[in-house]
Amino acid sequence: MDIKEPGDLALLRRAFKRALEPLGLVANRLLQFLVAVNEAASNTLKHGSGGTITLYIANDLGLCRVVIHDQGQGILLEDLPRATLQQGFSTRNSLGAGFHVMLQYCDRIYLSSTAQGTKLILESALPS
Repeated sequence: MDIKEPGDLALLRRAFKRALEPLGLVANRLLQFLVAVNEAASNTLKHGSGGTITLYIANDLGLCRVVIHDQGQGILLEDLPRATLQQGFSTRNSLGAGFHVMLQYCDRIYLSSTAQGTKLILESALPS
């Protein structure tokens, strides 16, 4: 799914909720993961002028994976520790809570950021 404007975030949340509900995630866990995905998607708008988000469900591995990719300027290496680990740090006018939320609500996060864009992978375990 492409995220190009704030209105796309509601479409994303609805589509992902429909796709994830049948997998048996506890309601609270589903909501938390959707919040994390929404934060990542919001970041593509704030910092990357939009991006793409893809959901992968790997029942055989017992996880769902969301790949978020933008073609913004990336996170500067010197900002990376603060941007990802320091709650309240932001290079834009925002609360700076996005990564903190993602770290709390996902089982695993992968991040790659260069001057050509940022790719973020969020994972959540599925019930067995």
